[in-house]
Amino acid sequence: MANRERRKETETGGKIETGVIKIAETDLQGEDLLHSQMEEDDGIPENQLCSANLKLQKCKKNAWSHDLLSILGECCSDISDLNLKVAKDGYSAIPLTMDGFGFLWSGVKLTHGVSKGKICYQVKLQEHLNVKHLPSEEKTPHVIRVGWSLEKTSLQLGEEKFSYGYGGTAKFSTNCKFEDFGEKFGEGDVITTYLDFEGEKPTISYAKNDKDLGVACTIEEDLEGNALFPHLLLKNTSVEINVGQMEEPFFPIAEGFTLIGDLPEEDKVRGPLPPAEKKDCENGRKLV
Repeated sequence: MANRERRKETETGGKIETGVIKIAETDLQGEDLLHSQMEEDDGIPENQLCSANLKLQKCKKNAWSHDLLSILGECCSDISDLNLKVAKDGYSAIPLTMDGFGFLWSGVKLTHGVSKGKICYQVKLQEHLNVKHLPSEEKTPHVIRVGWSLEKTSLQLGEEKFSYGYGGTAKFSTNCKFEDFGEKFGEGDVITTYLDFEGEKPTISYAKNDKDLGVACTIEEDLEGNALFPHLLLKNTSVEINVGQMEEPFFPIAEGFTLIGDLPEEDKVRGPLPPAEKKDCENGRKLV
């Protein structure tokens, strides 16, 4: 725990920016943004009702958010879908499931990436959420993908170049090419993903609970020194991550690998930062 207690804090835009790695969270989780825009429903958990109002005006072409916007000239980019509720500590998340949300995937990247070393993180599938309202034809109502991607890629993990994900249907995908890999996984399982930069080419491997599933992918593309970020894509499944904040991992980590949160600051790459203040984002907090 000593390393986690020594996380450096720096002043950023009037806020304290820490080196702690967590799931990127959207500003849509603030109660001040909701008001009467979402009506309570006895069948919907409270923690989902406090998640998001998708009628919020957007900043440029992407929704403004907390801890996940990068302002580059006139452009904004986010690294979390708006239909995802992230816990205040940044280590667990639950997607919206009511009505049509049950058909949607929720993508999110963690706040820091890496470009060297032997790194890993863990994801526990906490619960398959209630989606009884979905039609029986929906064959995979509960599934997630776990993996890595460059900052510039979309939130649809595994569906474009430089985006690599292992899904609960026992498929590994990159650039929208799906191949059989590993085993199916679901509620209660823990997936550990390992990223190894120390070989001739980077490799991505996985473990399910305490079972080593082997190498899923050797990255043939030239990353050009860019960092890969932990990336999750969820469908009606709540998750908890372990990046090193836990006293003990869900399952033992493979020898030679380090949980990404336990890396020294100089070995981590910070993802996109938000504007210093909400007023700096075009359209402000206007609701429609």
